[in-house]
Amino acid sequence: MDLADHALARLPPRWRNWITRMISGTTLILSFSVLVSMGPIGLISLTYLVEFACYNEVLNMGKNVLNVKEPEITSWCWYLFLVIHWLIIAPDISIDLSGLPMLDVLFKYHLAFGFTAYMALIVYFVFSMVRDQLYMKRYALFAWCHIWLLSFALPGHLLNKAMLHGLMWYVLPMGIITINDIAAYMVGFFCGRTPLIKLSPKKTKEGFIGGGLLTLLLGTTFTCYLTVPYLVCPVQINPDYLSNVFHGDFSTSLFTVTQCQIPSMLQDYSVLNGVFISLFCSLIGPFGGFLASGLKRACKRKNFGSFIPGHGGVLDRCDCMFLMAGFSYVYLKTLQTAELL
Repeated sequence: MDLADHALARLPPRWRNWITRMISGTTLILSFSVLVSMGPIGLISLTYLVEFACYNEVLNMGKNVLNVKEPEITSWCWYLFLVIHWLIIAPDISIDLSGLPMLDVLFKYHLAFGFTAYMALIVYFVFSMVRDQLYMKRYALFAWCHIWLLSFALPGHLLNKAMLHGLMWYVLPMGIITINDIAAYMVGFFCGRTPLIKLSPKKTKEGFIGGGLLTLLLGTTFTCYLTVPYLVCPVQINPDYLSNVFHGDFSTSLFTVTQCQIPSMLQDYSVLNGVFISLFCSLIGPFGGFLASGLKRACKRKNFGSFIPGHGGVLDRCDCMFLMAGFSYVYLKTLQTAELL
């Protein structure tokens, strides 16, 4: 490691960052492949780990920019994280809880419990306002947390819902937006000359156009390779899982991929699907990154964090992916509504 660090230190900063990004990116792609091999539970766990990490980054950024240090407001923000996720996720939980009376009541009246918890947070927030000079800062953090939770929790949940119709609907948007990000970066690194947008000065027109064309080619090919039963077949939820676990039976899984025939629409029109999704990734997907870049510039920050070497924080890596998460669900439901699946 010392030898590698020494070798990198002798390179120009531009090339040192390039190599670091490539190593980190390769590690992330391999890690994602492992999670895909684990099936639904791996991908769902990934969704919530990413949401947790991204929320932690933006919460710390907001507190630093606003100079809010009180620990009780941090606790309030994390309770809000839990409550908002409960309100979004609980209505779609379809597990038999008849053998667990307390959980059965909790999920049966999920909306009432969630609303009560949210009202309790509002009351506590109001009573915590005791210093006039902190009013605006606290209200700004109040709005900041709500907006970011809307940006994270809802798309993440929609992505998980799409995944239940087949792992493909999780892997496909995340894979193609990664292809676009890598392609745009590589083209921009070697050929970029003309700035694209002021919000993100390092982005170039050459990278945007060249990366888009490469995404059309590689993304469409990627889509064709994903039409295999393991990724296309729906995910089945075991409704008795919690009851079995409660009674000591750990032999069953919560999620399993069902056996099915690949729908003809996916098999016969995989190229067309690949072109359409790749076009969206190329033309609209990058705007998630531009939006995040503008926020960082407004907050006078280079990155949201430093967790991923060469990339910055988790949100720096995943800013476009939350936009694609929502798109995946909308695209899937559109095909279903048109009776193409």
